Amino acid sequence: MKGVLALVLSLAALAAASRSALQEQAVELALADFHSRGHIHWLFKEKSVEGVVESVQSTGTFIRLHLNLVPTTCRKQQERKHHCSVRPNGRKRNCLFCVKFGSTSPSEVLDKYMHCSVEPLAKVLSPKDEQECQGVEQAGEVVYLPGRFAFLSQPD
Repeated sequence: MKGVLALVLSLAALAAASRSALQEQAVELALADFHSRGHIHWLFKEKSVEGVVESVQSTGTFIRLHLNLVPTTCRKQQERKHHCSVRPNGRKRNCLFCVKFGSTSPSEVLDKYMHCSVEPLAKVLSPKDEQECQGVEQAGEVVYLPGRFAFLSQPD
């Protein structure tokens, strides 16, 4: 049993090591956003990250990911410590997180969206969630809407 646990932990570490720096930053941003919510009292840890989509655009880098979180025995006010064990009967959270980082500064966040559920995400994602992520992906772009006019003066 210990061998299986060691194998799972090493695979999780390998998966985390294969992520880009921006993907790591997105996971940290998602955790900070999740813990900033008032109804969250316990510190959560990342269990896994799935379905990562990263696209580089002229206006910045868009990242979409599914984050699985597990509660720990530590309160969220405590600093993140490695000795916080996972609560055995805690309610796990499945989160969709979309973020767009600016092209000039990778630390600049143009827009972000997060939706978390106790249920598996496949059951609870709505068209609204898809629209929100598409809005995040288009952040920083100039959008020309039909029916809008611009009056420009012509040089003499």
